[in-house]
Amino acid sequence: MCELDPASFGKVRHLFGDLDQYVPVFAVIERRFPGRVFADREDDPTTAVVWAVTRWAYIEGDSDNRPFLKSMDALIRETVVPVQGKLASDWFELYAPNDARWMSAVEESLSAFKPERHFEQVYTLDASAYRAGAGGRTLPDGARIEQIDVPILPDAARGVGFIADEFASRSTFGFQPGVDDRPVAACQSIGFESGNRFMVYVVTHDEGDRGKGYATVAAAALVGYSLEHGYDPLWETTEWNLASQAVARKLGYAGRDAYPVYGMSFR
Repeated sequence: MCELDPASFGKVRHLFGDLDQYVPVFAVIERRFPGRVFADREDDPTTAVVWAVTRWAYIEGDSDNRPFLKSMDALIRETVVPVQGKLASDWFELYAPNDARWMSAVEESLSAFKPERHFEQVYTLDASAYRAGAGGRTLPDGARIEQIDVPILPDAARGVGFIADEFASRSTFGFQPGVDDRPVAACQSIGFESGNRFMVYVVTHDEGDRGKGYATVAAAALVGYSLEHGYDPLWETTEWNLASQAVARKLGYAGRDAYPVYGMSFR
């Protein structure tokens, strides 16, 4: 396994096809989001890991590439764990292809970390369903919503030496409902952008504010803004997050590709 120079990131692009789930990969390759790329070889690589630093990593290519897979343990221990420590994070996720051979290969190569597998799914937008007004999108009484700028990196990332200065001030957009000057939810891009596609992140901050429609209204505002400006917002959520799935469907989203994600704790 070798680490590629940013100028060579494009050499692994062919391994990931054009699946929506790989938009974070493309954002790294296109230098829109900070990341690192590891491949079996520099020229004509057959297997690669693309790591969107401060977020997660993706593996693709040849699932029978035993030397590369054997080196995954060292990659996690010697490279990922120290960086996660600087980010004050003891959790890491690796996304893999939805393929039985790949799942077996990943689980074997990372067995020392006892990875927890779950499935996630990308939801894609039916613009006509959104415009038809599927679902309630009215703010509760006393609430307001505003557009916000969102840094793509957390403050802790400024202490990670290999992250280029250009990313420190880079921001993206989102929408935030509030009540009495208190933000209650947000829906935003998380900086994974490629072409006109980007990944959506939505959150309701406090338990007591959930179920009141704040997240739906924020997401509707972001989707409307995206369509007006020619963007294609992708929704990604876990298999168990029924609330997120429900909001997505209200807005005209439909689930498409599902894939395994391996979570590892370094506690």
